[in-house]
Amino acid sequence: MTRFLGMLVLLCAMVAVIGFWRGWFRAESHAGLGDRTVTVTVDKDKFNQDKASVQEHVQNLGNK
Repeated sequence: MTRFLGMLVLLCAMVAVIGFWRGWFRAESHAGLGDRTVTVTVDKDKFNQDKASVQEHVQNLGNK
């Protein structure tokens, strides 16, 4: 069970790192009067564009 949870955490970390690197996620911080707000934005269009590109690439590999 511990191994499964460790792999799950590792998978989530990898998705987060790749997502920020590819521009799927964006984090912004705003400071107010004694508080700080962090906003995470998901760019669905960028994600879908990258997904379609990968699908096309995989299909082309299968046709060779």
